[in-house]
Amino acid sequence: MGVFSRTRGIRRKKKGGTKSLVWQFVYGGIAITVVVLLGYGVWYVTRLPALTLTEVEVKGGETVSHEELKSIVREELRGSYLFLVPKRFTYLYPEDAIVEKISAKARVHDVSVERTGRNGLSVSFKEYAPHALWCSGLEEGSSCVFIADNGYAFSEAPPLRGGAFIRYVLEERAPEVRAELFSEDELLRTEALIAGFEEELRLRALAVVRTENGDEVYHLSSGARLLVSPQQSAQTTFDNLRSVLESQEFAHIDSGNFNYIDLRFGNRVFVSEKVEVPEEIDTEVMMMSAPTEADESGEESELESEAAVAEDQSLPEEE
Repeated sequence: MGVFSRTRGIRRKKKGGTKSLVWQFVYGGIAITVVVLLGYGVWYVTRLPALTLTEVEVKGGETVSHEELKSIVREELRGSYLFLVPKRFTYLYPEDAIVEKISAKARVHDVSVERTGRNGLSVSFKEYAPHALWCSGLEEGSSCVFIADNGYAFSEAPPLRGGAFIRYVLEERAPEVRAELFSEDELLRTEALIAGFEEELRLRALAVVRTENGDEVYHLSSGARLLVSPQQSAQTTFDNLRSVLESQEFAHIDSGNFNYIDLRFGNRVFVSEKVEVPEEIDTEVMMMSAPTEADESGEESELESEAAVAEDQSLPEEE
């Protein structure tokens, strides 16, 4: 009797285990069916024409090809996420990737992307405009890059002649794209000097060379040079130069009859003047002057000057 009871108990356990295994299969099948239906639902809904990006619009710039940018956007919209959701799905398009790829184009900056309705994508951008040149040297054939008005070098420049663009040269650095020539404040200071020289003193600068020791040499269209210290404000430098040129001692100075004017030492200005000698011997007049300046008491100091004529003796010329 006891043996029979134990046998029946074993059979009941086996029967209960079989039922449990069947239900596990049922639940698993239901779960798989739900997942498949959900996956198909997502696949189907994300491909509905009403929710698919089909139109691309590009706005901005002047010389950058809009068609080229549209091609970049369409390429980024190819494919899908996890083989399920297409990248053209209007609510999950790859915005960051599009901005990154378009921003990598020369001249392009400030890129923004937004949806226009459910089927359209609008890309807007700004284009860097050439403002000046950053060159490896002043010699013909030197390599140059374009810089924007904030000092950023955005693309290589073709060989150019003439003075349409101011040329900047840094003796300690070669020009490179996607780098900064000067800070924006430094560029504004140099441009203020260039504008003041030309507009008020009729001295046209074609190039600015920053030397290894940090000084700046402004090369004028006449071939003369102005030596400037970046440590001085543009206004102080300009006032010192104007004071010298408007003084009686240097009233005869113009852009064509001096070699250089050294403005690096505050109100002590050095002038290297060209002098014509009957014997056709090149001589140089060295002049040092202190431009008129108001002292702390409000009184003006007298203009002082010293002159010495020497053959083959001059201040060191800085290129």
